[in-house]
Amino acid sequence: MFKKCLLFSLLFCSTVLAQSPQLKVIIAEFKSNGTAQEAFKKLEELSKKNDPKNLGIRIIFNPKKVKKLNLDFSNMPVAEIVRYLCLSAGYKYKVTNRTVNIIIP
Repeated sequence: MFKKCLLFSLLFCSTVLAQSPQLKVIIAEFKSNGTAQEAFKKLEELSKKNDPKNLGIRIIFNPKKVKKLNLDFSNMPVAEIVRYLCLSAGYKYKVTNRTVNIIIP
């Protein structure tokens, strides 16, 4: 049951994220050995740096608790990195245009 829910969640969120061109930007190398907050800030910076229009994405994240993440990605779209960061930390997210709101359940 858990696997089916996780698969549905991944497919649904991927579809929503793929709608924004800034979220299709490929990040060549992304490593996170710190907190979730540091990871989202780094992803925001890398998305702007790697976006041909230099727009990137905006990530809104107000943590109540600090969670550590240890993740490593290569040649992956921003949308996929957001998805995996949220799955690893147990967060949800909502995308509006170029803004990703991280929701802490």
